[in-house]
Amino acid sequence: MAVLLGRPATACPTCRVSDPVFDVFGRGLFGPERLTVAFDWAQFRKDQASFTSPTGRTWIEESRFTLTVGYRFEPWFTFVARLPALARTREDGTPEGITNGEEGVGDLELEGLVRLVLWGAKETERESWAALRVGLKVPTGRNRIENPEGDRDRESLQVGTGAPDVFAGFAVRAPLDAPSGLWLSGEYRRTATNEFGYKYGDTLLGHAAVTRALGRGVEAGLGLDYRHAARDVINLSGLERRNSGGAILFVTPRLIVEIAHGFRGHMALRIPAVRNLNGDQGESVSPNLGFSFLF
Repeated sequence: MAVLLGRPATACPTCRVSDPVFDVFGRGLFGPERLTVAFDWAQFRKDQASFTSPTGRTWIEESRFTLTVGYRFEPWFTFVARLPALARTREDGTPEGITNGEEGVGDLELEGLVRLVLWGAKETERESWAALRVGLKVPTGRNRIENPEGDRDRESLQVGTGAPDVFAGFAVRAPLDAPSGLWLSGEYRRTATNEFGYKYGDTLLGHAAVTRALGRGVEAGLGLDYRHAARDVINLSGLERRNSGGAILFVTPRLIVEIAHGFRGHMALRIPAVRNLNGDQGESVSPNLGFSFLF
């Protein structure tokens, strides 16, 4: 059984599936504004079979608040930094009903996006582009959090992964007609092993969304968010966690509202549509709400 005996943990309870660049910037990634500051909230919930009770389950719930800062250094280059703050709880679905949780600042992500191709009328609704994206996740979040007994807590309750990630991918924005646009993006994320021998599975992400202007300052969209992750490795001998990784597809309706000039709000609801997850695990609907300031 791919589990640490006596120290059960829910693996990767909050694997990201959305594209945070699209969530915050949308078509304005290479727009006229140089500086973008955004605040974002999302909630994640995952469950899996409990190894301490044959009839129980374990739930992990996380609220994630993310500060995003983007700066367009050149018309063809935008740099983005993201720093999350997490509040995470774990509940064992056993007769004892044990609940515990942790909170803190998570891992910093740094990403550069380089526009390779530009066509259509520049800085208009007809502008289209394709971009390369590369990034690094820095292990700034705590990975040595202890439980009340003084032992290191479960991996699922550490607010940082304890190891860096590198990732690369692409993004494409193209208009479909005057009021509509298409966003396509993909990313591969390579993870590393932390000092305790734990390695979250490498991840492939894919996103497709169509947006349409409904009126002055209001835009609606419908998207598909896909994630495929390898199983987590729980020690240096290469033992894999059974209830981790796999594939999942979300359907994501969204609404974007321009509240005032340079101030936008966005909301989305990610609904699991197709699941092919490893072992006995599940993921729930994930709401997302945020605000962006453009300067």
